[in-house]
Amino acid sequence: MGEAHIAEGYEKHLAPTTTPMSVTGIPMPLIGPSPVLTPPADSSPPLKKELKTIKGINDEMAAKLDMLGIENIDDLAKASAEALTRDLKVPEATIQNWINRAKQLQ
Repeated sequence: MGEAHIAEGYEKHLAPTTTPMSVTGIPMPLIGPSPVLTPPADSSPPLKKELKTIKGINDEMAAKLDMLGIENIDDLAKASAEALTRDLKVPEATIQNWINRAKQLQ
């Protein structure tokens, strides 16, 4: 019973410190709260994800369209089927279907 009182008295007389002490007596650095990190549901940038809602446009094709300056559905709706056919080496009928679908989605 006497030991408990001694330990309590000792703790009360310790000088306050801003650095937490470890069990070894060596000061530990202050550590703040860890941020909560949640991974994104889809790692694709939002604009490419938007283009991928059109049938036939996958990640690779969205990246190619992006390199041509077509970053979203609005850009695709304004695009020239002939120019995209030439640049992407995709049949013009396919490109025209993408453009028509983009116009519907606007």
